[in-house]
Amino acid sequence: MTLAGARCSIGIPDPDHPLVRRHWAPTSAGAFLVSPQPWAAEEPYDRQKYADYQQKVVAALRQARERLPPEFRPDHVYIFAEPHISSRLSEGNLPEYWNGTPLVYTEEEKRRLRMFLVTAQCAAEAIRREFPELKILIPWGDALFVPPLLRAGFPKHLIDGSGIDTPSFERLPEMQLHMNSIHRLYQLRKEYEKFGLPKPQLQYSEGIFVPTEPGAVSWREQMDLYHRWALLSMAYGVNRFYSGWFAFDCGNYYGSEHYGGCGIQRRIPYCDPKPAYAAYATMTDQLDRANFDGWLKTGSLTTYCLRFRGPRGPVYALWTIRGQRPVTLTLAQEGEVQVVDSMNNARTLRSQGRKVTVRTDPSVIYVTGREVVAAAVGEPDHSDSQPPAVAQVVGDLGDGGWTFRDQRDPVYEKGTFAVERFPGKFHGRVIEEPGRGRVFVSTLGPQETVHELMPWYGVLAPKKPVVLPGAPAALGLWVKGASDWGRIVYVLRDAKGERWTSIGAQDQYNCDDPHSWSSFNFDGWRYVRFELPGHTGYDLFRKHGTTWWRSDEGDGIVDLPLHVEAIIVEQRSHILYVNDVQPVASDSVAFGKLYAEYAEPADATAEAVRQSRLRMPRPTGVPPLPNPIAELEQNGVGPAPTLTKLEPPISMNDGTLVHVHFAAAAGAKKYFVWVSVRPDGRGAVNLTPNGIISGGLVRGLRPGLPFYFWLTYQDGDGKMSKPSKPLTATLVDTFKEK
Repeated sequence: MTLAGARCSIGIPDPDHPLVRRHWAPTSAGAFLVSPQPWAAEEPYDRQKYADYQQKVVAALRQARERLPPEFRPDHVYIFAEPHISSRLSEGNLPEYWNGTPLVYTEEEKRRLRMFLVTAQCAAEAIRREFPELKILIPWGDALFVPPLLRAGFPKHLIDGSGIDTPSFERLPEMQLHMNSIHRLYQLRKEYEKFGLPKPQLQYSEGIFVPTEPGAVSWREQMDLYHRWALLSMAYGVNRFYSGWFAFDCGNYYGSEHYGGCGIQRRIPYCDPKPAYAAYATMTDQLDRANFDGWLKTGSLTTYCLRFRGPRGPVYALWTIRGQRPVTLTLAQEGEVQVVDSMNNARTLRSQGRKVTVRTDPSVIYVTGREVVAAAVGEPDHSDSQPPAVAQVVGDLGDGGWTFRDQRDPVYEKGTFAVERFPGKFHGRVIEEPGRGRVFVSTLGPQETVHELMPWYGVLAPKKPVVLPGAPAALGLWVKGASDWGRIVYVLRDAKGERWTSIGAQDQYNCDDPHSWSSFNFDGWRYVRFELPGHTGYDLFRKHGTTWWRSDEGDGIVDLPLHVEAIIVEQRSHILYVNDVQPVASDSVAFGKLYAEYAEPADATAEAVRQSRLRMPRPTGVPPLPNPIAELEQNGVGPAPTLTKLEPPISMNDGTLVHVHFAAAAGAKKYFVWVSVRPDGRGAVNLTPNGIISGGLVRGLRPGLPFYFWLTYQDGDGKMSKPSKPLTATLVDTFKEK
């Protein structure tokens, strides 16, 4: 990595290696120095605990720094590791940026915010006093964790910026506001400006983890996502990347999931480079000591031309999100330019009339050698996306049978805390399109309120549901887009009436089309493909495309055949482009024929439906489950204790663990927590066989499933008490960094 241009990382790979000695900069600070303190939520808080914690923080920081050679010690410190106030406050988006209604904090949010605010101030005061040279960064975590603290009056002299942890995975760097989108940095910068810190220190402490395991992205896509992410992040003022272009895939269990398979070289001992390794070396070569210096309009909001400036003069980075597109550059003066692709292959072009034309696609190219004063796109080429041979036309939106329904869709509207979807005024008409025949044109009309950065939607429905024969693998639709980052959302019904919507499960982090397959992130006609949900027959194995869908009004199993009930059309009036808000070029998008795609020709037949309905025989009879709760109720010696509260953890809350609080019981020597999915206690398991203290964590649970909790205790004679009255909870996974 050092040979490819790396100069820092999380940790020091080998402090005595000659390349590290020669090139390495100070390393990143650790994440776990400061953690939120429960006493800090109290009003008033205990001043002695405040002073004691300051001493603890200083001692821990001094110890952490002394472990490192002086030349590698960080020049900064992080406060909080992956912290969480609530999903909407820590991982959501701020309504003020689209003229939405400001959030009203719940009592729990107020309590947690105070805990983080007082803890951060306590730690920062001590750090500033004892280590005045260090930059204080809050947090190591989500970019939008800190705005509530800034708005709550955090002292300006105790913060210098933020450490950003953004696990974007397959997301396009240009993706509009959602969970984990890079453009959330726009809000972060604006919040720091309002706070009075216009140039905060912004650096990546972790992210963005682009995996190449089967089902994720290809090696080339990984290269493109890493490359464009780094450039756009620099446009937002990020100037340090301690994480992002990971050296190697992991070789243990970690290498088989989204984090561990994100290396730009394969796992040890192979260490062979993926294309992203070469692109990393190209980027560090082309942008050596260069800084972001603005962007040029190209005539398209999905074709980019960013300008960087360094000792070697201006450097222009160009790409197009989908397909290919020529870009004509106008130079300040006649001459030659060098065009370098992501593999650092260079060619020279000489201008004619001060103009040169380069071809762009999703892979970044660099242009150097001359000042560029203007850029203009040519016609797009979308020949890379076509209906496959195993596909059949199942509908035609230009046949006159599709109309906008005057109704709202609450399932779609409230499908995530991170996006607010507004019902809009839409007009639809059928026109003749040269070379396409009759097509349906959707036009977003003037709205009563301007909601920049969030989508408007209309529900487009056929006269009768569109039947999808057999067991299709995907839907494909011809779309004429205008780079407005709208999208199509399919609403399906299966044979048993269950609804399937292509927005992913409620509030889940990586299933609301993270690839942006359904988005209008292109200009002109393009075939837009989206995977369908499905289950195999007999054992009901869930097909991979099901990940991108939400099910309602049923059992979560796809019963064939499927029908298209409606297509929700999203359109936008403004989008975030590079690092600023821009109006879109058109208020219209057009739709043509709808296709069903099949993995195999046989999947399009009635036989595929028959096979999907086969079921594994259910076992006969259910063995009786033990009921330890009932037994303790009958045979327990001591009086029942009292459970007082179940509370999710402050950080790393993936829905598998919970804090259990209870009142002390006279004579109790050791407490135990029992958990069951049945309210009567059948099948209850003691999840704390070694005992637990009040507020301790119970692990081994599962999000989305109702659980029942009981407390018992053991007295000095080893006798067990009667069980407490149960508390119930359905845990929620809010841990996006997992």
